[in-house]
Amino acid sequence: PVREALIALAKTRLVEVLPQRGTIVVKISVAKMMEARFVRDLEDLKYRLGALAEEARVTQILVVGGGAPQPIGRYDASIQLLETGVFEANGIKRIGIAGHCWGGRVAWLGACTNKRYKACAIFYGGRVKLPMGRNSPPAIERAADIRCPVIGFFGNDDTNPTPAEVDDYDAALTK
Repeated sequence: PVREALIALAKTRLVEVLPQRGTIVVKISVAKMMEARFVRDLEDLKYRLGALAEEARVTQILVVGGGAPQPIGRYDASIQLLETGVFEANGIKRIGIAGHCWGGRVAWLGACTNKRYKACAIFYGGRVKLPMGRNSPPAIERAADIRCPVIGFFGNDDTNPTPAEVDDYDAALTK
């Protein structure tokens, strides 16, 4: 089993096999790590998902949006990639959604409106109690539409959302 594990790690370029000498862990540069965080286009995503599904047998994934200082490639939002169907085409059976700050509100609304999400994580997600858009109710009023587990990460000293607003989120989800 160790030999097979090392072969798999070598395919992902995490280790380098030195014939007749041994195997070493490859140093990962900060630049390569930063580059790997972003999906450049649909072909890049297909390649990455295919490798995950084939080599690691991944069937569940958590999609987190944000982080790029400006959109890279054709997609300017994670939700656009989710809508392509590429995840399901590569054997991903369970998709979770997560967001930070404004993305926390987006993740909440995603969980309200898309039944395929199996989990929702909100990191300091504010503005859930505010109406956004003409004739649009506050996102918190749609809590009853959420059919997946929701976890929130907030700080007691935060102002958006405040601890009192976080209590309101909890009350809306436990009705």
